[in-house]
Parts: sequence; structure tokens; C-alpha cells
Amino acid sequence: MNDLFTYQILKYKSSIVAGEAVNVAVLFYFPEFTHFELVKGDLKRPKSIFPDFDSKLINHYLDIIEGRIEEKKLTFSKVPDEKSIQKYVHENILAIDAAGLVFDTPVKVTEGLSSIAETISAYSQLLLPGITHLKQTQVHHNEKFLITQYLNNITSQNKDIEKKLIRNKTITTDTVSLAFDIAWKNGTLNHVKPISFDLNKPKEIQNKASLYFGYIYQLAEYAKQNSFRFDFLVSRPQNKELLNDYENALDILNFDKTVPKRIITEDDLEKYSEETVNELN
Repeated sequence: MNDLFTYQILKYKSSIVAGEAVNVAVLFYFPEFTHFELVKGDLKRPKSIFPDFDSKLINHYLDIIEGRIEEKKLTFSKVPDEKSIQKYVHENILAIDAAGLVFDTPVKVTEGLSSIAETISAYSQLLLPGITHLKQTQVHHNEKFLITQYLNNITSQNKDIEKKLIRNKTITTDTVSLAFDIAWKNGTLNHVKPISFDLNKPKEIQNKASLYFGYIYQLAEYAKQNSFRFDFLVSRPQNKELLNDYENALDILNFDKTVPKRIITEDDLEKYSEETVNELN
């Protein structure tokens, strides 16, 4: 994984005047995957350094910070640079010097390890001495994740192929309009759109599948007349209890067999990427 990521150290300052501080957490942000994560340190360490350190109070604030990050994640993911991230965090995640806690200036790193999980683990152990337990990192397999994986698969095989892709193509008829991230041609003009079913509730999965079925049903005749095909990159829920709902969602998308479309699941994404490269070589 050679992607830019940013981290901010959350420090506890026993005295603003003295300036003494100890690291208590790290906020990671991976813009390519719109993923961010707060990793908490071992609070026994600051307690051993500062006898008046209130572990219960700081834990309470860390829980609040995690809640705000989850609440604000959609808008936070659009923050473009270090200064904007710092301002955003101060305004939305943690007020400056709240309970002695303060975020350092964001640090941008130009190269990570092979995965987000490995990167977070390595940097957490470096920045939070004494940390022994890390919660499992779960990257949300959203639409950006899917399209990024697809493009990474393509460029890893042939960097020049990306120049032959059509970006940000919108199909508009009298009734509906639908934007596609990528289009490429091999007889038909294949319009690629990611659809993430990595959601939290059965109803959300059902509603999303029904929404896109409505789109492709409305666009079916237009696609046939213009030799278009709809290629949907689909991710499954990471919550195994929702896998039946995911299968039902695929059935909804496939309900009308006459619509010119393909459903590409995560398991078939690499094969589909290879197909794209072979056709455009």
C-alpha cells in the first residue's frame, strides 16, 4: 500500500504552562479509502508519569471523540489537506486543550505498509509506547474502496491502460440520470459503477438494491439502443449476519434478465480487472 495517509497524535498535557505532555491516542486518516481510526494508548503510562492523571475522565473523553469521529466521518473524509484537517478536528472532534487533551499538528506520510491494518499497527506501536492490544481494523468496503481497488488492479498490470478509460460519464434520459465512475469499450460501451452493500441494517441493503434496480430498469431500453452495458462492482456486508440480505439484494439487481448488465462481486473483481486490461491492450 503506497498511499498517502495522515496521523495526529492526541496528547495529554498536565500543565499548559509547563508544556509537559504524553501521547494517549493517535488519529489515522487514509483519504483514498475515506477511512479514519482513533487508536487509544495504554493509560497506565500517563498515570505513572502524572499522579493526578484521571484515567476515568480521559477514557470518557476518548469515547466522546470516537463517537464524534463516527458521526462526522462523511464530511471529515472530504477534508483535503493538513491545515484543513487540523481546523476541522478542532472545530468538530475536540476543542483545543479540552481536559488537558490536545491534537498535535497533522503529519502526512507518503508511504504505508502493505495494508491499512499493518500501517495502523506499526505506527501505533511506534507512537504509543507500551500499547499491547489493538482492536481489529475494519475498512468499510464502500464505493470509493471498490473503485480504488479496481483501478489499482488495472494500473498494477499496465499503467497506460488508465488513459484509455472514460471517466465520470453520466447517462441521462427523459426520466432518470445516473452517473458512472468509469466506462470502457469492447464491443459494448461498459459503464462501471460501484455499489456497496457493506451496510449495517437489512432494510438499508434492500432499499439500496431496489433503488439501483429502478435505475437500470428505467435505463434498459436506452442501453440496448446504444449498445451500453452496466457493470456493477458489488461489495458484501462484513457483518456475516447480513449475508442473506446481501444475496437477496443480488437477486433484486438480477430480477430483469433482459437488462444489459453484469454484477461483479469482490471475489471476481481481480478477474474483471484483468479482462479490462486484456480488452484495452
